[in-house]
Amino acid sequence: MQKLQAIGRRPIYVLVFLVGIIAFLWPLGLPVSVQPDTLTVYKALDALPAGSLVWFGAEYDVSTKPELDPQVVAVFHHLFQKNLKPVIYGMWLRGPTIVQGLVEPIAEEYGKQYGVDWINLGHKPGTSTNLRLMTSNITEGAAGVDHFGKPLANYPIMRNVTALDKASGFRHVVIAEAGTPGNREYLGIVVKEKAIPMSVATLTMSIAENKPFVVAGDFTGQIPGLRGAAEYEYLVGKAGKGASGTDAQSLAALLVFGLVVLGNIGYLTSPRR
Repeated sequence: MQKLQAIGRRPIYVLVFLVGIIAFLWPLGLPVSVQPDTLTVYKALDALPAGSLVWFGAEYDVSTKPELDPQVVAVFHHLFQKNLKPVIYGMWLRGPTIVQGLVEPIAEEYGKQYGVDWINLGHKPGTSTNLRLMTSNITEGAAGVDHFGKPLANYPIMRNVTALDKASGFRHVVIAEAGTPGNREYLGIVVKEKAIPMSVATLTMSIAENKPFVVAGDFTGQIPGLRGAAEYEYLVGKAGKGASGTDAQSLAALLVFGLVVLGNIGYLTSPRR
């Protein structure tokens, strides 16, 4: 009984590590309940007519990939399932490069052709100033080239696209954001001035900060962290790292709960002194 009260930290660390590894390698597919914010984003994109343009802001860096990448992957599965046409752009330097690597295999899975069904404008300097320029002249804002430095005029998807506005066919904005510049810039320039609805894929630590904007209707909804990724994967029928990550979290929590119970059993059954 005394041993149950004195389980060392090292065995606990090892057990949590093993549980996490098992969940990542062999996801259990534990059930998740879809939160209203995630469901609202899904419904908004699901209701868009086929062929609609969706602006995707890649506003994050390598440090937040573990939490945001699964959300991005789930959203692009949905966009291609609905035959929507994403246009990727980033005020963050590495954002478009990260998203490009995630989207290429998904596009191949759905038979989507770069430059016809989707395009990456890449990172352009100037942050909010350049984003505002995009709302009036995309060609000028993108310096006339895509992520790979090739002329935008070469791509069929850009033939009738002149600006980030409804007239060019943009029906929704989705951004994966990890800080500034991010949702505030899009809110002031795109949502308020161009009246294009926006959804946010965000970090867990930013959920509370974004919630007032969701309640006020400024954001259509938000995909909240890794759990939100698992929820979106469930909605689109594509289990991935979001599901395995939440499995690992759930199993680790159950393990710690079980160890706490064992410790208390040891305490309650040990001889009183």
